Amino acid sequence: MVKGTISITAVLILATVVMAAQSERGTIRGTVTDATGSVMPGVTVKAVNVDTGIETSTVTTDAGLYSIPQVKPGNYRVEAERTGFKKLIRENVRVDVSGTVGLDLQMEVGEVTQVVSVTDAAPQLKSETSDVVTAVNPKTFIDLPLNATGGRSAESFIFLAPGTTGNTFDAHINGSQTLSKEIQLDGLSMTIAEVGGDPRVLTLPPDALQEFSIATGSYSAEFGNTGGGVERFTIKSGTNDFHGSLYEFLRNDVLDARDFYQGSRAINRQNEYGGSIGGPIFKNRTFFFFNLNYFKFRSGPSNQIASVPTAAFKTGDLSELKNADGSLIQIYDPATTRSDGQGGFTRDPFLGNIIPESRISGVAKKVLGFVPDPKSPGIVNN
Repeated sequence: MVKGTISITAVLILATVVMAAQSERGTIRGTVTDATGSVMPGVTVKAVNVDTGIETSTVTTDAGLYSIPQVKPGNYRVEAERTGFKKLIRENVRVDVSGTVGLDLQMEVGEVTQVVSVTDAAPQLKSETSDVVTAVNPKTFIDLPLNATGGRSAESFIFLAPGTTGNTFDAHINGSQTLSKEIQLDGLSMTIAEVGGDPRVLTLPPDALQEFSIATGSYSAEFGNTGGGVERFTIKSGTNDFHGSLYEFLRNDVLDARDFYQGSRAINRQNEYGGSIGGPIFKNRTFFFFNLNYFKFRSGPSNQIASVPTAAFKTGDLSELKNADGSLIQIYDPATTRSDGQGGFTRDPFLGNIIPESRISGVAKKVLGFVPDPKSPGIVNN
């Protein structure tokens, strides 16, 4: 059996466009005080994304409070300025997916041309929100191996969070039910009503993802529709520098050991390879990111019995389509759909249950040519 898929991810980010609130974005907030501990109103506080140079600024209130919302996950430099005080710079401020960073700033009296730079400070206690969140940064994406259900899956990272058990498809977060979690990509829900939390909705290769976080408890009311945790992923974007990558994931039965009770190794050949590139279109303003991923999987023959269309079915002759009692299962012409005058719809049946050849598209004929012919009589399990 041979299976192949191609995944293409393209992202274009315009920094000058005002975006609506998205839950993958974070917030930096805190209080600005002077050396005596008195609050400082009118201080300009600016957050600068280290990778893209995009700046977001605000001014402290009369109570010395500031809040910079809607910042993309990443590394930031926070600057504070006010006349009569030295400029304060805090480096290495990390904003995780949907994270809130509490960052209090203390300024010193002096000239604004003087700079106080803090590059290494004690980790901030995350007391701004009550949710329990495990964040996975880009370095972890690179360092840890990924292999799940025959392919690489970013869902594997959920097991880094305490209280998560099971496998990538049947994961349980803090004892929750199967398929009860919420999955979001760049702030948009990827969850479908029929199977909430199905990991198959996240088909992006891990190499196209920037960060990931999972909230396992006490999350905000906006996630009231889920009882099994919230997974939040963000796609990579370009920066002010050009970056690219090439990768290959290989599995081959040549490298596998033979099972003690088998005379030969089962065929198992998997290749997942691709590359990515990102960079600036206009520095500090517009960026791009592109990823191409190809997946190819080959295995031995399957013992599964399946049903394939007969030669007559491929030509549009469905006259053999019958119920167990031998009665014909009538098919209808969708092109004749019309109102039945009673709030419903009706259609004309195909005469003899045969679809005219002129109604079968050339594309369908090509596809049917790849479907193998039956090896047994009948139309079921043939």
